[in-house]
Amino acid sequence: MYEVADQRPGVSLTLRDVLDDQEVTVRERTASRELRRSELLAARIVTPGVSGEPEIEAGVLVLPPLLRDPVVAGLASRRGDFRRASRGAGDRDFYKQVVPFLHSTWASAIFEPRIPHLKNTDGEDLLTTRTHFEVRDAARLIQALGRSGELERADGEGPWHWLGANREGQPVSLGTLNLEGATLTLETNSAARGARGRALVEGLAGEAVVHRATSHEDLTQPLLEALRSPRDSAPPRPDSEEIPREVLEDLTLDHYARYYRQWIDEAVPALDGQTPRTAARDPALLRGPTWSPRALGTLPTDLD
Repeated sequence: MYEVADQRPGVSLTLRDVLDDQEVTVRERTASRELRRSELLAARIVTPGVSGEPEIEAGVLVLPPLLRDPVVAGLASRRGDFRRASRGAGDRDFYKQVVPFLHSTWASAIFEPRIPHLKNTDGEDLLTTRTHFEVRDAARLIQALGRSGELERADGEGPWHWLGANREGQPVSLGTLNLEGATLTLETNSAARGARGRALVEGLAGEAVVHRATSHEDLTQPLLEALRSPRDSAPPRPDSEEIPREVLEDLTLDHYARYYRQWIDEAVPALDGQTPRTAARDPALLRGPTWSPRALGTLPTDLD
């Protein structure tokens, strides 16, 4: 189990063991472009790899930040139990038997993401609450809201900000009031604050407004969908901006052609720092015991 300590995109990753705090730098092209510092991941490191340097074998299992503390604590507890039950066994033996735990944790983070119990600073469940009023006398309403010491409005325009204090006495924004035409909408982050805000508005405005409806939106579902979505997902572009298929194919072929022409002139540690082109002309390297087609590196499977 590692966290990303440093990265050189397209070149390497420096990983820190979360239990032993030891660091290792691995040669990695693809993941070093995608991962960010402090990300948590499970991986098997081979020393040395085919490049002659430490490498990650068969990809990584990336875990979301919300799982960091419970996963690290669970892993440390399992290792302690293993050491007490298996005297003389090393950490290599522990990590062999803990693979199912790591894999199931990674899989559950995708299919059943762990959602924290979201609360506001008053300890109330987070629930986007919108309270809608029909405005019967806009001038009277605006005058009434302007007299309240709990509401602020910048330069007499835009929304009113409902300010107050939480249960700890800290100043917080309790909600916002928006007036659009004949509708006044109060938005808060809990049902309780919505009820308090409704009482405030009705107490200030009286018959200038009439309550029509209150709606609630659970924040858990949008968060769940965000956690399940790919890290590199992006909103679809308008049709007018999409690249035609034939143009995309030409760009792809051109990319690979340029890459393969450049690839044979890149130095490879497993070839004593020589490039594949040079090594192919050197009988000593061709006959050497360390040479193999795999030593030339890993061919690309995706576009930069």
